[in-house]
Amino acid sequence: VSRVFDRSAEGVMITDENQLILTINDSFMQVTGYTRDEVIGKTPAILQSGKQSADFYREMWDSLECRGWWQGEIWNRRKNGERYLEWLSINVVRDEHGKIINYIGMFSDITLVKESRQRMEFLATHDELTRLPNRSIFNEHLKQALARSARAGTQLALLFVDLDNFKMINDTLGHEEGDELLKQVANRLKKCIREVDTVARLGGDEFVVLLEIEHRHAANIMAKRILESFIAGFLLKDQEYKISPSIGISLFPEDATDAKILMSHADTAMYRAKERGKNTYLFFTREMAEHISHRMLIERGAAAVAAPRRGDSTRRFHSHCRRVRADRRDRQLGSRRGMPPDPHLEPNGSPSLLGEHQHLGKAFSSPQHILPDYGNHLLGQYLTAATIPRNHRKQPDGFGKREPHAPQIARGGISDQRR
Repeated sequence: VSRVFDRSAEGVMITDENQLILTINDSFMQVTGYTRDEVIGKTPAILQSGKQSADFYREMWDSLECRGWWQGEIWNRRKNGERYLEWLSINVVRDEHGKIINYIGMFSDITLVKESRQRMEFLATHDELTRLPNRSIFNEHLKQALARSARAGTQLALLFVDLDNFKMINDTLGHEEGDELLKQVANRLKKCIREVDTVARLGGDEFVVLLEIEHRHAANIMAKRILESFIAGFLLKDQEYKISPSIGISLFPEDATDAKILMSHADTAMYRAKERGKNTYLFFTREMAEHISHRMLIERGAAAVAAPRRGDSTRRFHSHCRRVRADRRDRQLGSRRGMPPDPHLEPNGSPSLLGEHQHLGKAFSSPQHILPDYGNHLLGQYLTAATIPRNHRKQPDGFGKREPHAPQIARGGISDQRR
């Protein structure tokens, strides 16, 4: 029994009815740092850390008297003064007459377990690098703030903050210095806001600030304060570097009442601020929404044109083109015989791409909708490929140029031509 007692993984302490320590085991000494001679004859009070209140100990002793046992977490202090968290179980030992003769305490050091658990809980809701709330917990805070503001009839401002040219610094100085820059930015943003406000890191170099405001001007003031906080340079590798933010702002309930839409509008305004030259801020406007809607329409149109060139669709597309060319020749023959021309043919006899994709609607209503922003877009390449015959495309010097072939009409008539 004595060997089991000494080799137990848990610290064990036995006291008499007056709570004076009678004996301890080896694990007790390893955890607390005290030797047997230093604790025998003393009370467990020598381990008190001062973190528990008098009410805590009063409830502990009430449980021992009423139930004969108690267990729970308690902070104690080692001999060197270091605090540690232990899981403690205390049992009362009585004689045959019911009189208390001993108290037996068994404990385990759970400091590392507790710290690991707290770290996991923290990382689930916070960014490890900047210690700011992460996207997940911020989205929850935003939803709760929207609900409170809706009930109270107040306003919110959402500021989407993105660093200008961060990638250049990250690529030039390395990721370690890039991380250091993000930590410094986070500290400056925290100094800009009030205690009731929230700042979070969404990822990369994107930050977001949530404000409870009484009027629009308060968001204006906060955006200027953030811009001014970036005037001073950032110290990286003993050198000062200048970096600026672009800020987009959306308001509740003026711009949106849904969390996702409010975030999207702030993000849109931020990108428009970058297009304006960076180092500035813009409020979201309906014109921005229309611009984005139009760009998405163009993108969908480009995808629709490009889709036939993917996978098995390529063969179907080329098969369709052969049928179109055959029908074109038939209609050309028909036109020569007095039949009305096909409205889907270009003057040169080629099928009209825009005619084939009329579902794109007003996105293609005029070249001005495409050329300014999409001159080098994939869609532009398809438009060029479809409207300019292959024989007329510019080829590099040194390569033979073929003259356009005149349409050949088979003497056998329409049925022969189809063959």
